[in-house]
Amino acid sequence: MRKEVIGNHELYMGDCLEILPTLGEVDGVVSDPSYGMNYVSGWRKEKYDKIENDNSTKVTLKIIDWAIQNVIYSTYVFGRWENVKEYPKPKSIITWVKNNHGSGDLKHEHARQSELIFFYPGPCHSWGGRGQRI
Repeated sequence: MRKEVIGNHELYMGDCLEILPTLGEVDGVVSDPSYGMNYVSGWRKEKYDKIENDNSTKVTLKIIDWAIQNVIYSTYVFGRWENVKEYPKPKSIITWVKNNHGSGDLKHEHARQSELIFFYPGPCHSWGGRGQRI
């Protein structure tokens, strides 16, 4: 694990399943975990290993469950539309339009140009009475 201090903020780099239980309450979480799609790139010239823990959404579900219990303000978790039925119901879903196609089934589906971000507010989250436009 590596920890960087940026002003009043701390950034942890390492295995989240080892780090999260040591933190207690936190202000927020932004997570881009594996998507449970068992992805291996077949498109690039360079060959990469499979993405670790990408054969299921178990790790992501552990992150979300932990965040629901420990995050004071906001949790944002990146995912795919297939994950909607597996994740706890978010308060809202943000669509990140990337303007380039992402990974996935290149043979049998449209080349996706967006990702979903699942939003879970904590008990102290507030937009000050107005919805936040993105």
